[in-house]
Amino acid sequence: MFALRLAQPLMVPLLVGTLLSYALEPPVATLAGWGVPRSIAACIVLTAMIAAGAMGGYLVRHQVISLMARLPGAAQELRETSKPEPRTCRAP
Repeated sequence: MFALRLAQPLMVPLLVGTLLSYALEPPVATLAGWGVPRSIAACIVLTAMIAAGAMGGYLVRHQVISLMARLPGAAQELRETSKPEPRTCRAP
């Protein structure tokens, strides 16, 4: 368990990179099959993936800003609803 925690900063980027390489292989292979050199095909696919992520972030920015503005009020409401009610002691 200690070794996994120690290796986490190295293993997580390697794992993410490996998964991305497997996920992006089909579009790169398709472009390479069309006659595009493999290195250029990889650049095209990576650029398209980054552009799609940036466009997605741009499209949801208003929703994220709205959510961030409502978050303090929602946290306060959650605190109030989860607060235990004070106990009252009755004298016999």
